[in-house]
Amino acid sequence: MKSNDENIIMESTTIEANLYQNMSANTTINSALEHNSLAKSYGPYLALKNNQFCSLNEFVCDDCTLKLFNDFGAYPAKAYLNTAILLIRYLQATQFQEYEIKIQHSVSDGVYGEFRDNNKDIKTKIEKLEDAFEKLVAKDLNIKPEVISRTDAIHYFNGQNRKDTAQLLQYCSQDFIVLYNLEGVKVWTPFPVASRTGLISVYRFMSYKDGFLLRTPSPGDDTSLQGFKAQDKLFSIFKEFVSWGEILDLNSIYDINQAIIQNKISEIIKISEALHERKIANIAEKIRKEDKKLIFIAGPSSSGKTTFSKRLSIQLRAMGYKSIPLSLDDYFKDRDELRAEQGDDMNFEVLNALDIELLNDHLQKMLNCEKLAIPSYDFKTGKKIMDSREINPDDETFIILEGLHGINPNLTPEISAKHKFKIYVSALTHLNFNHFNRIATHEMRLIRRIVRDARYRGYPADHTIKLWGNVLEGEKKYIFKFQGNADVMFNSALVYETSVLKNEAEKYLKAVPLESESFPIANRLVNILSYYLPASNKEIPPTSIIREFIGGSSFSF
Repeated sequence: MKSNDENIIMESTTIEANLYQNMSANTTINSALEHNSLAKSYGPYLALKNNQFCSLNEFVCDDCTLKLFNDFGAYPAKAYLNTAILLIRYLQATQFQEYEIKIQHSVSDGVYGEFRDNNKDIKTKIEKLEDAFEKLVAKDLNIKPEVISRTDAIHYFNGQNRKDTAQLLQYCSQDFIVLYNLEGVKVWTPFPVASRTGLISVYRFMSYKDGFLLRTPSPGDDTSLQGFKAQDKLFSIFKEFVSWGEILDLNSIYDINQAIIQNKISEIIKISEALHERKIANIAEKIRKEDKKLIFIAGPSSSGKTTFSKRLSIQLRAMGYKSIPLSLDDYFKDRDELRAEQGDDMNFEVLNALDIELLNDHLQKMLNCEKLAIPSYDFKTGKKIMDSREINPDDETFIILEGLHGINPNLTPEISAKHKFKIYVSALTHLNFNHFNRIATHEMRLIRRIVRDARYRGYPADHTIKLWGNVLEGEKKYIFKFQGNADVMFNSALVYETSVLKNEAEKYLKAVPLESESFPIANRLVNILSYYLPASNKEIPPTSIIREFIGGSSFSF
């Protein structure tokens, strides 16, 4: 099943009563589809029942509405990966109890995990795990969803010595939890999984760093794996923050909830902000030593690039240097010129939407310490306002450019690399749900954006979520492929931030109408937030990156 679209591509199919009137009351979605010869018409990994993500092994009812995925988009791919992780969890519980396995974070087209026991023969462990995984897939066993009370689930996981999941559920605000039963082993997952083990037929285990990668198909094609792309710089950032979390005993949602209960959140806020400040100061020192006058900052949406650039400027000024901020947005081509090049369906996210010739000319003049007037872009008229601001750089001046294409080498082909210092900023949370389920970083950025859009742009969560698929597609095309070009990476995630965002984000998310195409994602985010306790924002300093989203920043945006 192939697709070129990462958005939710789906076709709505209503299961009418007369389609399964001769079937039993406990009819699953799979059974209903097979009974009506519809099973091969849609993707087998995931469905929407009453506009909520669900397994195809859930039961149908007289008046339920199903939406079935035509393509292997982002969410069927998520179900595929979560199912593969569930299989590892099952194998650890039934065959490899001596292995202490922990899935830590995503890498390339898969997830990175480690064996935390004393036996260091990683190669043999991977081979045994992969062999057992292959056999489990070949058995094509049913994976059945079960609704269970939260308290019963906690009792079950404590009895199975799976305290990481029992602790996760301790502070959850939901009364009932969906678990997935594979041959008597019940597993909690943060997202629905496929209905059978046999569906997970395309995968690869490989040794990586101090552990292993489990690779699964990327959105677009479930029949093969893409070429592996190592992400060593990104991995090192994750690894550093995982180690930092272990030192402070902050590795999971439960840990941050405990800190809130024990009135330790104030200290965690102070430590987190101090870590950010130290990292930014170190980057400024590196820039000073390398004496590269053009600083390019890029990163995905809602990564906190703007606040980061302002704090970096302050650090440079504290060292006795000048800094001049520039936005690549001010170098957009005039709308009439873009329309002539692209037609009426204009795309401002492509590199050629920028006046690259003018930008390179201005940057060269700045390097030559020439006084010049720079433009600003008027989005209402669709024109650059030339000579909007005059700047006068000298040998002690750093130019800070922030924008989508900042680390794309094709942005500044006329500028020598010896003048360019490239910074990649992203929010890479190291917190996990439990030992086997990590928190997707792009969903944490979406929560940031929902709060910011509602506060400052008047956009409801419904609107923000509808645009998010296009945002992710743009990031994939124009940002992620160049992240390896960065001289340094800065992790803008704050370990406490989701607890602070929780109450406001929930308010906006719960306002999304049930019938909206955004509702499945809104409901999923509400579900994620239900595992967090809320925290006050009173102790967050006004220069914090999270203030860019929740308000109260001392910077102007």
